[in-house]
Amino acid sequence: MMLLVSGERGSTDNTISPVRREVCGSRRCDGAGNDGGISFKACYIIGFLFCLTKMKPKSRIILTWFYTVICACVTGSLVARYHYLNKLAASPTDMREIDMVSTTFCESVTVTSSSPITVYKFYSVPEIGNTYTDFYRRVSTNLERDEYQYWGFYLLKGSIITARVCGRAYLYRIVGKDKLNQWIGGSHRDSSDGGPILTNYCGSGIYQPIIVNVTATKSEQYYFLFLNTVLINGQRTNVKVDFVLQRKFYMGRNNVSTIVCMESSNCTVPLSAQSSETVVFYVPDHVRTDEIQVISRCKPRVYMYILVFGILPFLIGTLITCAIVKFTRKRNTETDRPGRSIFTVSDNEDETLQGYINENFQLQLSPPSYAEVQSLSSPSYSEAPPSYDEAVSNNQGKEMVETRSN
Repeated sequence: MMLLVSGERGSTDNTISPVRREVCGSRRCDGAGNDGGISFKACYIIGFLFCLTKMKPKSRIILTWFYTVICACVTGSLVARYHYLNKLAASPTDMREIDMVSTTFCESVTVTSSSPITVYKFYSVPEIGNTYTDFYRRVSTNLERDEYQYWGFYLLKGSIITARVCGRAYLYRIVGKDKLNQWIGGSHRDSSDGGPILTNYCGSGIYQPIIVNVTATKSEQYYFLFLNTVLINGQRTNVKVDFVLQRKFYMGRNNVSTIVCMESSNCTVPLSAQSSETVVFYVPDHVRTDEIQVISRCKPRVYMYILVFGILPFLIGTLITCAIVKFTRKRNTETDRPGRSIFTVSDNEDETLQGYINENFQLQLSPPSYAEVQSLSSPSYSEAPPSYDEAVSNNQGKEMVETRSN
């Protein structure tokens, strides 16, 4: 046995100080003073919130419904927020599927844009065609020292883009909006695809344009970013770029797609519940804006939210409540005894012994049969019993013998 003694070093007092020990739930909390009290309270609160401590069935039911309502409200809010609004950036000749559109929770989708676009509705997952469509675009910019500028294109898998660059600058090829944000935040080395390429001026037959080819390995946003880090002859750097795009597009075959809006800035697309319908937009070639903002808004399917985040949590909470009530009744039946069935067997000073009347036990008593009585043998005597006088005299003789022996 281990004895725990507490006291100051050098003290001669052998008094054993009691150590405070508290138990909350199934975990043990050791401590003293305010720290021990705080630990005990925190442990008790955590155990109570997770239903680990002993509590009344009513408290468990209240906690069950509290958690059910909170989870339903939070989950429903997050789902609605995720599907409600989606912002995309597009360039001329981009064809892109609008993400985060759920036919389960969205009754319709409203697409707005800063320039006219064409909106399609595909009745199944759109497939990328095998043919290419060529587009040509020329851009130019002047960059001061440490300035940068980029152009982005959304390319479907298999598309090819070729850039012919003239100008003294560093070219970064970046795939994806997240990596572009990383580059802007300072992670140049980790976010670029293949590292920077130093481009040169063109002219007089000395320098030829730098040609960069990029093949889209996945459907994603591809960026060409130019950075000026050297100031030559005190002038700005002029960068000219010719983009040649060999694009692939989604194909609508066998009536699997429909044009909902033709070159419109505001379009509403109705959606069927629990279907594979998708929404795709296309930016016409004649649009001359470098970057177009496309915003999609989901109109909630109200009855689906009520079913998933209202009726379903209610059924789950009801089932758990019924399970708690049934378990509590079963435990009470096994442990609780009615007062009229308990009686005292022994009431001593040291201990009181009580008994329980088992009303289900039945003891059946019946007299023996005639055969059982006949089978019992009657006692036999070999001689007659002594008379009263003989018995008294024999008893007196035994007493005299015992006296003499003493």
